[in-house]
Amino acid sequence: MSFGSTLVAAIKTGCEMDDEKAKALAAKIIAGGAENGDAGAVLYWPQRFGYLNTKERDAAIRDLFTGRNLREICREFEVSPATVYRAIGRG
Repeated sequence: MSFGSTLVAAIKTGCEMDDEKAKALAAKIIAGGAENGDAGAVLYWPQRFGYLNTKERDAAIRDLFTGRNLREICREFEVSPATVYRAIGRG
């Protein structure tokens, strides 16, 4: 399965779009990625969508972590305790 067809299928399912609209949106997303220099790149497809990249997430964790709210941080950022401690250590 190509990236384009995977993206179209994800858009159709996730956004409840018909085939033609999903194809048009996928084409725009792919063109935008190419314009940003991502054409030909091998990219990681995460299991869940997140607005923050790793550095931004780690900074947010450091800002919010009090030492007493590990469970809340793990739940909010959908990470393990080890990831929280790594983020703190990177700061």
